[in-house]
Amino acid sequence: KSRKDMRTDGNTDDEPKKKHRALMEKFQKATDRAKVPVTTEKGEVRPEVQGSDKQMEDSVNVSKVHGLEELPQFPVLSEKAYVPQFSALPTWITEATEVDGITKVPFSLIGAISPTLQERLRRMRYAEAFAVQATIIPKLVRPSFHHYHRDMCVAAPTGSGKTLSYLLPIIQMLWNAVTVKLRAVIVVPTRELALQVWREARKLAGGSNIRLGLASGSCEFEVEKGNLMEQTLIYDEELFNAMQAAADKERADAIRTGFWARAELAAMKDAVPHWVPTWKPAVDILICTPGRLVEHLIKTPGFDLFDLRWLVIDEADKLLEQSYQRWVDVVIGALERPKPRHRQDYHEKLEESESIHVDRTVQKIILSATMTRDLAKLHQLRLQCPKLVVVKENQAEIAGGGGHGYELPAGLVERGVHVGSGNLKPVHLLHLLRTEALETHLRSSYPDRSAGTRTADNASHFKRNTHHGREDRGNSVLIFTKNNESAMRLAFLLKKLHPPFSRQIGLLEKSEGKKNEKTLKKFNHGVYSILIASDRASRGLDIPELGHIINYDIPNEVVKYVHRAGRTARAGRQGHAWTLVADTEAAYFWKDIVKGGYINRGQRSVTRMTIPETMFDVDMLKKYEDALREL
Repeated sequence: KSRKDMRTDGNTDDEPKKKHRALMEKFQKATDRAKVPVTTEKGEVRPEVQGSDKQMEDSVNVSKVHGLEELPQFPVLSEKAYVPQFSALPTWITEATEVDGITKVPFSLIGAISPTLQERLRRMRYAEAFAVQATIIPKLVRPSFHHYHRDMCVAAPTGSGKTLSYLLPIIQMLWNAVTVKLRAVIVVPTRELALQVWREARKLAGGSNIRLGLASGSCEFEVEKGNLMEQTLIYDEELFNAMQAAADKERADAIRTGFWARAELAAMKDAVPHWVPTWKPAVDILICTPGRLVEHLIKTPGFDLFDLRWLVIDEADKLLEQSYQRWVDVVIGALERPKPRHRQDYHEKLEESESIHVDRTVQKIILSATMTRDLAKLHQLRLQCPKLVVVKENQAEIAGGGGHGYELPAGLVERGVHVGSGNLKPVHLLHLLRTEALETHLRSSYPDRSAGTRTADNASHFKRNTHHGREDRGNSVLIFTKNNESAMRLAFLLKKLHPPFSRQIGLLEKSEGKKNEKTLKKFNHGVYSILIASDRASRGLDIPELGHIINYDIPNEVVKYVHRAGRTARAGRQGHAWTLVADTEAAYFWKDIVKGGYINRGQRSVTRMTIPETMFDVDMLKKYEDALREL
């Protein structure tokens, strides 16, 4: 190496020290401070810094080793339950108006009802108004069509008079109407319920100029269309020219395809100049199912909701659960569509000329025995300042808040009947029909409301009380099954097991409108004493003075149980609900339906009952085996 290189190598070790001298000095000072013992105000050395690193290491080595034990916790002096000061639900739900369902008021004391309708109610033998009617009717009767009213939601048990509570105000408001316009649409889930509401409305509106329409799919669509709309001519030069131009534009496509995309343009070829053929409503009130309503809104020329004042949704929970061709979106869209100028009255034209925006005053009335609290579903309806009315069945529930459970009629007696494995369920049902439902008579009060258990050999208890008399339909029975096939199988088995039942059993079948109507008529007139149906019949089926309902198949939802049980004990009467419970269904029935807290029963309870299989004779079991082979 050269001398110059050797000088360079000799300075290699000193170079980092010079370069990081300041950093090294800081490190040295920090090390020196750590070695100085820290003293207290009295000059004593703190224990944690006493001694050398060696002493600290020794203390760590001699520390005691513990297992995986729970760490000691500080004692809790007091623990208060957290009470939230807010609610996830809107105030119109949490601050609902609760009324006593037992209260009745004479219709004459409800000041909102006109003398004409009071006389009509007397002829229909309606003397007193139920709680829901006395509460809702005054709130729905408004001074004029343009008077603003809040939307109304009603939660009331089945058979509490909800139908009359909205029909009466609407008919009274339309009683003196001069022109025919579609002002009220009542949407119900089934054809049967639509027909019942239509019949009730016809009785109330008799003698007036009110026209009623029914659109439930019970007849051909073209026939319904002709009943709902009628063709007329209006003089409008501007509209005529616009429609004539549209018709000329689409005529080539119509000739090629064989039909017009817009049915109203087809009539323009024979139109008188400046006179526009158009369609206008032929009904004031339309009772319909959601699917049929959507079909008319899409396919029927001139059918619209521009003049609507009331939209009633009965059995709302069922209608909102199922889409029915997205009927809510279609109907709400039709309500919010701007009204064309040639359809506006002078009030609306004046408001438009003055650039005054006024929302259309459509009042929505939502009713159900099991009013949903699902905000997503309720939001679809675009409710405006809604008011919720909840009808409770007894004063104790009102005083205690009542919770948010479903309501059952006050006169309902519930029983759960244990049927073992369920293999002999039809035989259990036959025994129940012969010893309890059909052989007994309802009385004004039922003695056994305890939650105790009793066996079927106590059935003689019921027979000892026949001297109390017999109601017209007190021994009628409605049996619910899970589907249409199960209903048909059960009807066949009962007829085979007990031939005298062959002429007493009626069957409600799905999608058999006219046949079901005849069956219901025979049942209501006493020709049939037993009616077997699936859950379809549990919605809005009104059977006067029905004595018993029997759940042959346990419903898979609490809300379905409520609707089934609500078919009896209607309008303040007494009724019985029996449920056949197999071993595998017992936990669900007793824990969820009975004790789950979903149903407000007040002081009432569900009685347990057992029918021992030892009560079935050999001949009956042999008949059952033979009947199963014939299925």
